Amino acid sequence: MNITIDGRALTFEGRPNLLELARANGIRIPSLCDNPGLHAYAGCRLCLVEIKGRNGYVPACATEAGDGMEVLTRSADLDTLRRNILELILSEHPNACLVCAEKTDCNDFKSTARKVGEATGCVLCSNNGRCELQDVVEAVGIDRVRHPSIYRNLEVRKDDPFIDRNFNLCILCGRCVRVCHEVRGAATIAFVERGSSAIVGTPQDRTLLDSGCRFCGACVDVCPTGALTERAARPELLPDRTARAICPLCGIGCEVEVGIRDGRIITISPTADGPANSGQACVKGRFVLRASAASPNRILEPHVRKDGVLIPAGWEEAFEKAAGLWKQHRPEERALTVSAQGTIEEIFQSAKFAAASEIGAWTATSEGTSCPTFRFKEISQARTIVLFGTDISETHPIVWVEVFKALRNGARLAYFGAGPISIKRHVALNLEARAGHEIPLLAALAKIILEEGSAHGSGGNTDDLRRILEPDVPEDTAKAAGVDPDDLRSLARLFAGEQPAVFLHGPDYGEDRGGAGTALQNLSLLVGARRLSLSVNCNGRGLAELRRLFPAGETSPENLIEAVKSKRIKALCLADGGTGLEGVRPDVLIGRGAFWTAALREADVVFPNTTALETAGSFVNAEGRIQAWDAALPPPGSARPDTEILAGLGQVLVFEGFEAVDIPSLRKDLAARDGAFAGLAELAPGDPRDVFLQVSVEASSTFLPIDAAIAAGDRIDGNPDIYKGWDPVREVKGLARVRNSPKKKVT
Repeated sequence: MNITIDGRALTFEGRPNLLELARANGIRIPSLCDNPGLHAYAGCRLCLVEIKGRNGYVPACATEAGDGMEVLTRSADLDTLRRNILELILSEHPNACLVCAEKTDCNDFKSTARKVGEATGCVLCSNNGRCELQDVVEAVGIDRVRHPSIYRNLEVRKDDPFIDRNFNLCILCGRCVRVCHEVRGAATIAFVERGSSAIVGTPQDRTLLDSGCRFCGACVDVCPTGALTERAARPELLPDRTARAICPLCGIGCEVEVGIRDGRIITISPTADGPANSGQACVKGRFVLRASAASPNRILEPHVRKDGVLIPAGWEEAFEKAAGLWKQHRPEERALTVSAQGTIEEIFQSAKFAAASEIGAWTATSEGTSCPTFRFKEISQARTIVLFGTDISETHPIVWVEVFKALRNGARLAYFGAGPISIKRHVALNLEARAGHEIPLLAALAKIILEEGSAHGSGGNTDDLRRILEPDVPEDTAKAAGVDPDDLRSLARLFAGEQPAVFLHGPDYGEDRGGAGTALQNLSLLVGARRLSLSVNCNGRGLAELRRLFPAGETSPENLIEAVKSKRIKALCLADGGTGLEGVRPDVLIGRGAFWTAALREADVVFPNTTALETAGSFVNAEGRIQAWDAALPPPGSARPDTEILAGLGQVLVFEGFEAVDIPSLRKDLAARDGAFAGLAELAPGDPRDVFLQVSVEASSTFLPIDAAIAAGDRIDGNPDIYKGWDPVREVKGLARVRNSPKKKVT
């Protein structure tokens, strides 16, 4: 289709609005209330344009481009109209600095004045230099405001974690309200009052925390002024450089932009084009991650134990000490742990070290599940979504964004598991069962589907499944689990009429959880549902695929502890601080970690390793996407990546193949050994291409015997907030308030 804008002939496809089309072609139309991903609001009226053949002016953000249109975005009348509108907006916003003739020089000399408690001008505002209102004032050409200035004199709210609210700076664009309602599905804030008294607030003027805010930071990211700001960034100067990184605090793989000044992290915000998160974040990635780099608990140099005391040492001394201790024991008496919070390259190096050491046992502190790749964005196309044992609005908020899109498109959401969830108002069927009854309930659900003939699966012999299922009556099973039998049948019927279906599950239904994971796999095959395992750890999915490169001898953390206690394992090499293995003290304990933990304080040798922000590497997120990045920060002290630590130790032990430690060599070696990682070899940091694991897109077509699965038993379940031994709840007071709030809203 063809359109003319300001005399330029343009072609377009689809159904863009005039504002989107103009910006895509380098034509600037001032606007303050629009934002990508939000519905048109047409509140600021700054984007008014003229269309030939129509009376008056129309908002470009709310007008769909049409074939043959002739659009005018600039004229004497439009310029005057915009100036008048903007002057009215500025009359209720501190404007002296915006129109001051000396503002350029003033910014140079008063850039630290923003440390004051309340902003009454640009030089006092933390958004100075990155404020959209400043940009629009310059674009429209405002040099004076003819109306009396009105200062609202509202209280600056500082009673919530992470976010300050100064509605004296608010221009009522509605972005924060709309992103909270339309994108995040939280509905924490809204317009309150009417007329000149209207502000953005909460019900009954409660704090954000008491109103159920999840502190994702989306409202702060879309605010065009300084009305909503990140408290920790307010007293800081602007970053002098930025770097892209992958947030390592869960299995989503959110891409973030790290603002850095003088080697310190100033800001962390989601990138607008992040392939996994599309400009969204969660409380940990948005506000907490920066604290990890400045933690006082960092390990800055190697340590060796002398006369019962850990003391700092040089790298060569630490390597020699660790190698000597490692060689004192036979291969079958050695073991190591592998962390799903390391990079792909670090885990691969661990596999090589394990094979060279001929270890007797190894354990992976991971809950990842190997399954066909499944993009998060495909969730929004589902008609039926079932959450199994996970409250994704809390554990994986980015996935919740896609689920919420599906709900807005008419999908139905069901929950199956033990314990309450915080999104009850969105759940059509809530099967909240007693803990320990998950396996028989899943079997009963499969029985009902078989009885009613509502199976949608494309493979598997249902006769095999009938033989696998227990002979119990579904109604009796439901009652024993505390579930209404009618609700169980309603869920079974939901699969029959609402396709496609998606199963989202947490670690309790993973491959390593025995019967529950097997029963869920059988159910997904029976109804033809796509299944997505939501990893808690940043590289849980990557470790699940890399498991096959390790030598035989994988065991559970519980069994490893028992082997140490019985002296079958006498030398143990810990990864990432040995979180979950506190109290394990074999004859030889070698630790690698970024933060001090109880286990590392008992070690014979401690090697300081780096975090994801200080390491060049790659992760595989829960959808199977491979993402690579460069280090955003230099390592603190003399810390090194695990690839270099294990290579250095391997060289002292004279292991073959540990000479090269560079990332490209490791990636090529891995791609040659495992075809699933074929795309990794040529993947450059920040590569915009979608690179996924090369795994079969066909799910298993065989129903598995549930009683043949390994029993889960008593497990060591780590705190999902802990990263490489760092506990952000303990070190970041704001997160502690969010996690421990007694008034947490159940919606």
